[in-house]
Amino acid sequence: MRHLFLALIMAGAALLAGCGQLRVAVSVLDPQYVHNEVVEESQRKVYRKIVLAKPGDMAAAVDRKFADYQREVLVLVQRYEGLAKKFPPEPAAALGEISDGLRKSISTGSIVGNASEEGTEAERQAQEIRAFGARIQWSCRGEVPAELREKLAAFQARDKEFAVVQQRDLRALGASVRQIAARVTLTAPGAPAAPAAPNIAAETQAIKAQEAVVAAVLQRSIIGDASIAHTEYAYIVAQAREHLWAPNYNQAFASGTMGNVDIVIRMNSTADFSVKGMLFDASKVAQVASKVMTQALLIGAQMSGVPTATASTGTQNSGDALSKSSSELSVLEAALAKRQALSDAQRDAIRSAARVILGSAPALEQEPLKAKLADDAARKALHQSIDATIAALRPLLAMQDLQ
Repeated sequence: MRHLFLALIMAGAALLAGCGQLRVAVSVLDPQYVHNEVVEESQRKVYRKIVLAKPGDMAAAVDRKFADYQREVLVLVQRYEGLAKKFPPEPAAALGEISDGLRKSISTGSIVGNASEEGTEAERQAQEIRAFGARIQWSCRGEVPAELREKLAAFQARDKEFAVVQQRDLRALGASVRQIAARVTLTAPGAPAAPAAPNIAAETQAIKAQEAVVAAVLQRSIIGDASIAHTEYAYIVAQAREHLWAPNYNQAFASGTMGNVDIVIRMNSTADFSVKGMLFDASKVAQVASKVMTQALLIGAQMSGVPTATASTGTQNSGDALSKSSSELSVLEAALAKRQALSDAQRDAIRSAARVILGSAPALEQEPLKAKLADDAARKALHQSIDATIAALRPLLAMQDLQ
């Protein structure tokens, strides 16, 4: 025990050094590996969706995407028409011509026909991919076979082709609308500004916002969600082999000795770290030293079985928490010992009563007392002895509060 006590004192002295160290390191995964795996995994995902799709699902997906696109384009047409109402006759007519042409093409014109062809072609390509996959019996694991990779790439390109064409046309329309709006003059030279002038800016902003909505709808894929929650990066990074990582790409070190040391580590936008500042406060060194030594002494005393009293009022440097816990522990141990003694006494009283009752039973059930009536003197004396024993033990038998 003496050696253990000395070890505690030495441990407390070691704590006085107050040393703190922080090390942050960043490793980087091979970018070419990430690129190749993203391409592979994206094609595996497309293949799984195509295989699980039923005949007609791809055409239906194209129809749903076109319906969303059509709805948002009609809202854009309404924005154009609202802006045209604020223009003089000539620019209003030019903008109206753009609006009418877009409404017809999205309702019954060429865009509708292109979308129908897109659905038919997507269905044909999907069926071809399903048949080819069944023929080569690929399990959708490992590297994608070269010929299947080409077919999947063609399917993905076809999915984007319609969106690329429509985005190009919409950008051209938007540029024309903004050129018309830029040439509009609502007031004559030198005349006060018309009340409607501020509304043109609001309408223009609304048009730009709706054009962004239309572009977002066009970017949706017919084969699934493209949100960050469905990307392959987390899996690819997690299962990468150790040799693909470049260690120690960035390291940040910080350390402090004695007192209170605050260290600021900043993560940059490129996901690497740097030490931005350190703050050292030595005002607590003496207090910490006193507390560490006192706590080491108290721990050693408690492990030796010596109860320690609560620290005096106003003490600042002693082990208040440890001395208080030692005092509370002594109180709890005393209460536990008292409870155990009372429990043992009750158990002994129950046993004594049982012995008296069981010892009297054979005499009451055998001759000569068996045939005697209850008022027989000998039988009555035996009953009285049992009652007297139970009465003497009643305080212990009835005891409930063992605290």
